Amino acid sequence: MDNKDHLGEKLRLKELADEDRYFGERDREILVSLKARQAAEQEGARCEQSRGRCPQCGNPLSVQSVYDKTTLECLLCQGVWLHADKRPTVVNSSTWFVTFLQGLGWWRTFNRHGD
Repeated sequence: MDNKDHLGEKLRLKELADEDRYFGERDREILVSLKARQAAEQEGARCEQSRGRCPQCGNPLSVQSVYDKTTLECLLCQGVWLHADKRPTVVNSSTWFVTFLQGLGWWRTFNRHGD
Protein backbone atom coordinates (compact mmCIF):
# COMPACT_ATOMS: atom_id res chain seq x y z
CA MET A 1 0.00 0.00 0.00
CA ASP A 2 2.80 2.37 0.79
CA ASN A 3 4.22 2.01 -2.73
CA LYS A 4 0.77 2.66 -4.22
CA ASP A 5 0.39 5.84 -2.15
CA HIS A 6 3.83 6.98 -3.20
CA LEU A 7 2.97 6.53 -6.92
CA GLY A 8 -0.38 8.25 -6.39
CA GLU A 9 1.36 11.20 -4.76
CA LYS A 10 3.85 11.44 -7.65
CA LEU A 11 1.00 11.34 -10.17
CA ARG A 12 -0.84 14.09 -8.28
CA LEU A 13 2.32 16.25 -8.18
CA LYS A 14 2.87 15.72 -11.92
CA GLU A 15 -0.72 16.75 -12.64
CA LEU A 16 -0.27 19.88 -10.52
CA ALA A 17 2.98 20.73 -12.34
CA ASP A 18 1.31 20.22 -15.74
CA GLU A 19 -1.58 22.42 -14.62
CA ASP A 20 0.82 25.14 -13.44
CA ARG A 21 2.68 24.98 -16.76
CA TYR A 22 -0.59 25.22 -18.73
CA PHE A 23 -1.89 28.24 -16.81
CA GLY A 24 1.54 29.90 -16.83
CA GLU A 25 1.72 29.62 -20.63
CA ARG A 26 -1.85 30.89 -20.99
CA ASP A 27 -1.07 33.87 -18.74
CA ARG A 28 2.04 34.67 -20.83
CA GLU A 29 -0.02 34.59 -24.04
CA ILE A 30 -2.63 36.90 -22.48
CA LEU A 31 0.10 39.32 -21.36
CA VAL A 32 1.65 39.35 -24.84
CA SER A 33 -1.71 40.13 -26.45
CA LEU A 34 -2.46 42.84 -23.86
CA LYS A 35 0.95 44.46 -24.44
CA ALA A 36 0.44 44.37 -28.21
CA ARG A 37 -3.00 45.96 -27.88
CA GLN A 38 -1.65 48.60 -25.51
CA ALA A 39 1.22 49.40 -27.91
CA ALA A 40 -1.25 49.74 -30.80
CA GLU A 41 -3.45 52.07 -28.74
CA GLN A 42 -0.45 54.20 -27.76
CA GLU A 43 0.69 54.40 -31.41
CA GLY A 44 -2.81 55.44 -32.46
CA ALA A 45 -2.93 58.11 -29.77
CA ARG A 46 0.51 59.39 -30.77
CA CYS A 47 -0.50 59.55 -34.44
CA GLU A 48 -3.72 61.36 -33.57
CA GLN A 49 -1.85 63.82 -31.36
CA SER A 50 0.74 64.59 -34.05
CA ARG A 51 -1.81 64.94 -36.88
CA GLY A 52 -1.45 68.36 -38.49
CA ARG A 53 1.91 69.01 -36.85
CA CYS A 54 5.37 69.40 -38.33
CA PRO A 55 7.36 66.15 -38.06
CA GLN A 56 10.55 68.09 -37.35
CA CYS A 57 9.56 70.73 -34.79
CA GLY A 58 5.99 69.83 -33.78
CA ASN A 59 4.55 73.22 -34.77
CA PRO A 60 1.06 73.26 -36.35
CA LEU A 61 1.18 73.01 -40.15
CA SER A 62 -0.38 75.66 -42.36
CA VAL A 63 -2.17 74.79 -45.61
CA GLN A 64 -0.64 76.61 -48.62
CA SER A 65 -1.53 76.53 -52.30
CA VAL A 66 1.22 75.94 -54.88
CA TYR A 67 0.19 75.76 -58.56
CA ASP A 68 -3.40 74.94 -57.62
CA LYS A 69 -2.22 72.10 -55.36
CA THR A 70 -2.34 72.27 -51.60
CA THR A 71 0.73 71.60 -49.51
CA LEU A 72 1.40 71.73 -45.80
CA GLU A 73 3.97 74.24 -44.60
CA CYS A 74 5.60 74.78 -41.24
CA LEU A 75 5.91 78.48 -40.60
CA LEU A 76 8.54 77.96 -37.89
CA CYS A 77 11.10 75.73 -39.63
CA GLN A 78 10.03 76.57 -43.21
CA GLY A 79 9.41 72.90 -44.11
CA VAL A 80 7.04 72.03 -46.95
CA TRP A 81 5.27 68.68 -46.84
CA LEU A 82 3.78 67.08 -49.94
CA HIS A 83 1.56 64.03 -50.03
CA ALA A 84 2.97 61.30 -52.27
CA ASP A 85 0.03 61.52 -54.70
CA LYS A 86 0.42 65.32 -55.08
CA ARG A 87 4.21 65.36 -55.36
CA PRO A 88 4.55 64.65 -59.12
CA THR A 89 2.16 67.45 -60.14
CA VAL A 90 3.81 70.06 -57.92
CA VAL A 91 7.34 68.99 -58.81
CA ASN A 92 6.76 68.72 -62.56
CA SER A 93 4.95 72.07 -62.81
CA SER A 94 7.64 74.02 -60.97
CA THR A 95 11.01 74.58 -62.65
CA TRP A 96 12.50 76.35 -59.63
CA PHE A 97 11.62 73.36 -57.47
CA VAL A 98 13.25 70.95 -59.94
CA THR A 99 16.38 73.12 -60.03
CA PHE A 100 16.42 73.26 -56.25
CA LEU A 101 16.13 69.47 -55.91
CA GLN A 102 18.79 68.89 -58.59
CA GLY A 103 21.12 71.20 -56.67
CA LEU A 104 20.59 69.14 -53.53
CA GLY A 105 21.07 65.89 -55.43
CA TRP A 106 17.55 64.75 -54.49
CA TRP A 107 15.98 64.91 -57.93
CA ARG A 108 16.21 61.13 -58.51
CA THR A 109 14.28 60.54 -55.28
CA PHE A 110 11.38 62.69 -56.48
CA ASN A 111 11.55 61.95 -60.20
CA ARG A 112 10.71 58.30 -60.63
CA HIS A 113 9.76 58.65 -64.30
CA GLY A 114 13.29 59.44 -65.44
CA ASP A 115 12.63 63.00 -66.70
